[in-house]
Amino acid sequence: MNKSFKVWWVGLSVSFLGTLPPAVLNLIAIEVGLSKGMLAAFMFSAGIWTVEMLFVRVSLVAIEWFSRRAGWFRVIEWLSVIILAGLAYGSFKAAMSEADPDTSRAGFLPDWHPFLIGASLRALNPTMIPFWFGWGTILMKQGVLEPRSSHYNLFSFGLGMGTLAGHSIYIIGGSLAAGFLMNWQHVFYWVIGGLFSLTVVLQLLRILSNKDIAEQLRSTRRIPPEENSSEEQSDN
Repeated sequence: MNKSFKVWWVGLSVSFLGTLPPAVLNLIAIEVGLSKGMLAAFMFSAGIWTVEMLFVRVSLVAIEWFSRRAGWFRVIEWLSVIILAGLAYGSFKAAMSEADPDTSRAGFLPDWHPFLIGASLRALNPTMIPFWFGWGTILMKQGVLEPRSSHYNLFSFGLGMGTLAGHSIYIIGGSLAAGFLMNWQHVFYWVIGGLFSLTVVLQLLRILSNKDIAEQLRSTRRIPPEENSSEEQSDN
């Protein structure tokens, strides 16, 4: 298998498999598709994987920069708790609403462009950075991913496409099961609200245990900075 294709394929596969389990963003993608159409749902997904690709691409070459900004990540974590708690409240409120389904759908989401909603929700969870850097470190140790720009770009692009592929299953599946989901709309909102609440609890536990993102990045770092920088310079 061509080395460049293998790097792209590994990024796609890991991201795709990681996107398959039911999660808040997957269910919101379904909801956006049902309320605003499949194009809007794919725009929502595009916002998610665009931010994910950018964060991962930058983190692979700027770990020290991220590590020195623990305070910045802490602010994002607390901000995410507040916003996600508000979304959980909106979901529960929509679940208990007696309004017509056609007028109450997606009532817990801000009235923004779907791309911006997806990008904002993805950016509120910076824990993806140490997750992907951990994978990058493992792949480098195995010789699959080399510390150079072309491989970083292919890896980041592959993970973005994997996220899109995973979301597509939910978006298309939600469209095919539209009638069923409409009849169970309130239950659907209860599930989303519950997942938002669980995310808030986990985020609070992470903050209160002082496990910040910068520390996770430092603990996953395995490649000496001088080796990384020399390889990067030779590639550029």
